[in-house]
Amino acid sequence: MHRVKRSNGWTIVPILGPPVIWSVHLLACYLLVTATTVLGEAWLRVEVIIVTLVALAGIGLCAAVALDQQESPEEERAGLSDFVRSFGVAASLLFGIAVLFTLMPVLVLRAL
Repeated sequence: MHRVKRSNGWTIVPILGPPVIWSVHLLACYLLVTATTVLGEAWLRVEVIIVTLVALAGIGLCAAVALDQQESPEEERAGLSDFVRSFGVAASLLFGIAVLFTLMPVLVLRAL
């Protein structure tokens, strides 16, 4: 597999991407739940599922960027690419699970 050399801007995506996506997802879910308690709850499950699928796609993209890191000679000596790969994939898995746990109450609990 051919890996594309990324600039330093791409190095931060796998590290900060998953927690930022999870935070935005959590905020969006809270706002959706708050809005639907006022406006009506007919579309709540569909909206939260759509927001969750978008968040999971973003986290998956962060994992793909982490796996696609190519080492420059300086990064190879410092072990930076190995760290970004390992941390990026681990963070993607962890925050992907956190996103799924945020979805569970909407799927399991009945609306009041």
